[in-house]
Amino acid sequence: MIETVKQAESDEGVVVRIFEFGNRRGPATLVFGRRIRSAVETNLLEEGATPVSSLGHRLTVDMTPYAIRTLVLRLA
Repeated sequence: MIETVKQAESDEGVVVRIFEFGNRRGPATLVFGRRIRSAVETNLLEEGATPVSSLGHRLTVDMTPYAIRTLVLRLA
């Protein structure tokens, strides 16, 4: 489930926070209307930056049960 979409606190990026609520594991693919220039994963306070690979308009992350993932994206 997409929980949050908002402007990043520290830059021009867009924060997308996703939450796995079904006690399942597996990939989650997000598709955007614009090409993804860059994507990083941060903690809930938007600190740290681990690069996440994306392909064009798509980004896929592996989810674990009840995980919360915070992604900061820069879109074209």
